[in-house]
Amino acid sequence: MGIGIIMGFTTSNQETYTKTLGARVTGNPSSTRAELWAILVALKLLPYAATATIKTDSQASIVNYVKVKAHAGTAENEFADQFAKWGALQNEWNNKHIQRETNWQLSFQIIHGSKITNLITSQEDHNKRKLINYVKVKAHAGTAENEFADQFAKWGALQNEWNNKHIQRETNWQLSFQIIHGSKITNLITSQEDHNKRKLSIKLLNDELPTKKRLHERKPLIYTDNICVSCNKSQEDSLHVFTYNRFANTLRNGFMDYIINKVTKIKGNTKKQLITNVLKISNFAKIDVLRQIRVYNFQDKFSFIDIIRGFIPKQLQKNLTRIISKTEAKKTIIDTFMELCDKK
Repeated sequence: MGIGIIMGFTTSNQETYTKTLGARVTGNPSSTRAELWAILVALKLLPYAATATIKTDSQASIVNYVKVKAHAGTAENEFADQFAKWGALQNEWNNKHIQRETNWQLSFQIIHGSKITNLITSQEDHNKRKLINYVKVKAHAGTAENEFADQFAKWGALQNEWNNKHIQRETNWQLSFQIIHGSKITNLITSQEDHNKRKLSIKLLNDELPTKKRLHERKPLIYTDNICVSCNKSQEDSLHVFTYNRFANTLRNGFMDYIINKVTKIKGNTKKQLITNVLKISNFAKIDVLRQIRVYNFQDKFSFIDIIRGFIPKQLQKNLTRIISKTEAKKTIIDTFMELCDKK
């Protein structure tokens, strides 16, 4: 999942400026988790004595803060203080025996000296604390800042190690996101098939499929290594599942045949040889063997490996529009990638 943050600042002399941030959130995919991380990062970036309004399209992320008086006998707050004190002392040397034999109440009294509540604070100091206000905005309603944040979140989600500047530049992002999501995520009615395709596409893209690599990371005592059980040589990650035993060649041949048949159906057999030759010499149709076994190289170019991940190359649409119309080219690409998704 990705997060997108747009921060607008107004200085004391009324000058305004904007900072943007897009990042990837690893771990189990969850939109609410990503939204909460975006808010957390935004709060962390706030300068001292800031007053902030947080605008989010996630209702689940909006919370209410209630100030309670410290050390005033409020049961929940007193319990929280005790857990905080206990948690602060969870050092490697602090085992169960030391915990049981320590007089914690007297120890904290000596450590803190005078009561922390005896400290004198001014109204000015109180007023300089960060003030946070949450505002719910409607998702995908055309709100400029929210739309920009969504774009940065999408970009951030794809900041994987293999996604270098060449691949970024050669990818048709708009069409790729359309293919990855299938139907619009805001649709009120979706099917199980649509859900499964979206889940597969996103997990493949972020290397979150339940492969040996992920299972070994999560439960190393059960899965003692990350090696593929079929080839017993390579690490089994999300990409390896679709490239092992020359399956990438099968996917590529099916991909090219489908495009050739679609173009032939539109333009007739006179264009069949032309589109066949165009596809064969295209870089995006090449299977980069090295990229199947290594993680990153800043010189890597767009290849069929990226098509397997779900990316659409800009060059494909350019090549097709030389033979068929833009509308026909777009429909051909969408149909082809949907067919490829079914094969995967």
